[in-house]
Amino acid sequence: MFNLNFSHQYVADFCWLLQQSNLLNENLDQNIENFCSKNVISLPCAPSKSHPNNWVERLQMLNNEPTRFIEYISDRASSRIGFYFEALISFLLNEYPEFELIAEHLQLHQNGKTLGEIDFLYKNMNTGEITHLEVAIKYYLGSSQWSSINHPFKHWLGPMIKDRLDLKSNHLINHQTAISDSEAFKDLAREQDLPQPTRKSVMLLGYLFRNPKENLNLSISNNTQESNHWHKLSDIKSYLSTTHKYVVPKKPYWLGPYHKSEDNNFWSSNDLPTEARRIIKEWKRPILVSAIPIIEFTEEKEFYKEDKRFFIVPDNWAGLSKPNQP
Repeated sequence: MFNLNFSHQYVADFCWLLQQSNLLNENLDQNIENFCSKNVISLPCAPSKSHPNNWVERLQMLNNEPTRFIEYISDRASSRIGFYFEALISFLLNEYPEFELIAEHLQLHQNGKTLGEIDFLYKNMNTGEITHLEVAIKYYLGSSQWSSINHPFKHWLGPMIKDRLDLKSNHLINHQTAISDSEAFKDLAREQDLPQPTRKSVMLLGYLFRNPKENLNLSISNNTQESNHWHKLSDIKSYLSTTHKYVVPKKPYWLGPYHKSEDNNFWSSNDLPTEARRIIKEWKRPILVSAIPIIEFTEEKEFYKEDKRFFIVPDNWAGLSKPNQP
């Protein structure tokens, strides 16, 4: 929607956020469908899609004068992708007149134990609705080896194996959104003079990656390109191109396309397999790689934008076998 060039990774990632659709838009199980019938699962920034020109102007202003935005994000973000993601949403809800940010990261306690946390509580200034919003940013790798498991999302597994799309979606919908109905929240609301939500919303953004060797039809969300793949380390060389350079983006800059957020090493197709093996051995986890067209690397260009991304996993990656049942 927004074909703009940005001078800072924060602004590029904020633009990416405004344009994403939810990973929960397709193939919902019955519990999720029941939730969706009562709650609109969408970005809180829906006005950007109905009035794109207005948001183009806002993004251009943000790009031209990013100092306050950078300070706002830097004060809240960390190397953890989730915190960075939440900081961008916080800025959106706090800085634009469509919204009033009432509270964020509200911790709820009951009988001396932590019950959970409400990510955001905000007011839609156009409708007056009070929304309890739960958010997450996730990256899942899909495989036919897991698609026989009886759940539409169980064939999407996190790079570190600890996470699955079905488990995350059920937790967001059946647990996290329910805590604003708890007595713990009602007590806190009375104490802090907070309004009771009239709407609940879940925003799960991210990327889905497939293995190109597998000829199967895994559900792909609208915001996930068919070119997003994952590869075993021993296979990667045949998928690289001499027309690209490759970079391993550092966290938390995994949201939008790589935009030269900091100094990184760029490798040729000849060098990447060796470097990937070294990094995977050192980090003990799969790595995300951004591919940058070589044509981007000119003397007058300060920023380089990826045209695709992929994961490289170790040949003995646990995800190559069927995932454990919950």
